[in-house]
Amino acid sequence: MERDLSGVFSHPLSPPPYSSLHLTSHQVYERGTNVEQFVTRFLLKESANQIHSLLNSVESAVDAIDEQHCSQSGYPTKVSQRVPEKRYENPVTDYPPNNRVSAVKDAAPRNINTATVWFDLHQRLTDTDGTASA
Repeated sequence: MERDLSGVFSHPLSPPPYSSLHLTSHQVYERGTNVEQFVTRFLLKESANQIHSLLNSVESAVDAIDEQHCSQSGYPTKVSQRVPEKRYENPVTDYPPNNRVSAVKDAAPRNINTATVWFDLHQRLTDTDGTASA
């Protein structure tokens, strides 16, 4: 089990690939047709919802492990101190159909969060060898 977890975290993605992916996705979105933009927005919203669901599952697992550990070791069980962030409280909202992505320099503070979603989208749209899916 420990080996599996260390494999998951042994190759973290650093900000430069995220930034590059964000910039590339931004350019592709801006040049895309209305249908391509719709598909991109749909995939991003779906990805964000799945990430939200995964976050909830991971937090529940952490709480269950903490509770089990506390009950086995004789320590009093603590109630989770985690406060959900505002962005995770509600599902992703719809965007206007012709909404354009803001300029990259305006999106700098959100690069890491946005890049995570773009990375997921990029993975879905490419094969394992890095070529675009048909």
